[in-house]
Amino acid sequence: MNEYHQSALSSFEYCAYAYHLERIEGKRSLGSFATCRGTAVHAGREHNLSQKIESGVDCQVDEVLDATRDSVNSDIGKDRIDLAVEPLDGMSKRDAAGKIIDTAVKLAELDHEQLQPTVRPVGVEVPIVIEIPGYPFRVGMRLDSINADNTVSDLKHSCQRRDGLWLTDQYQPPLYALGFSAHTGRPFKQFVYDFVICTRGANRLYAYRREIMPTRQQTLAMLNRFSAMHESILKGCFPPSHKAAWKCSPVYCSQYRNCKYVF
Repeated sequence: MNEYHQSALSSFEYCAYAYHLERIEGKRSLGSFATCRGTAVHAGREHNLSQKIESGVDCQVDEVLDATRDSVNSDIGKDRIDLAVEPLDGMSKRDAAGKIIDTAVKLAELDHEQLQPTVRPVGVEVPIVIEIPGYPFRVGMRLDSINADNTVSDLKHSCQRRDGLWLTDQYQPPLYALGFSAHTGRPFKQFVYDFVICTRGANRLYAYRREIMPTRQQTLAMLNRFSAMHESILKGCFPPSHKAAWKCSPVYCSQYRNCKYVF
């Protein structure tokens, strides 16, 4: 039985051909400035919330910032980040790491001070795989934080504010609700988005929170999309995204340099 992760559906819908290159042909992909910074901020949060399960209190911010820096230095040192595309093009590893760390630690500090104090985790980075009756595949996910109040928290890092339709169009809330109930056996209360924002040019940094309770309609729509992806994969159908799509760019697509459709 095929198994798909939540991120696989988003990747497939952005560009099925890039999905094919990375997940089926096994072409190596490199991260970007944005993915490296986002991973680093997540690392800081994971460090704090993991120890908070036992301690019940937040650790010192210096520990969070150290974890954030370590994540960036590890990714750069292990050549996981593409230094040939903006805004890192032409930089040495040391300068690239410094540029990413500069705002990553500020975002991690915002998260630690404004969002994490009210999170009461009972599980952090919890891997879950579920089978859904009537569907010929399993779905996997990794929940950022399962909380004592029957919520799931997920940290988002972005360069712009996310509200309105963006919140209800995402696949994580309905999928994580299914995963939470299957894993804990308890009723799901709500999905909590924790956002840290760094506007373009780092002119403004801020944090905020949004809660959402996914509907049955959203859950069915998500599963139908997984089914459509599953059928396409079985048929070997992997069309490229539109060339004018924002994702079709060396900055945002990790498979851009391997793509035969780029001109």
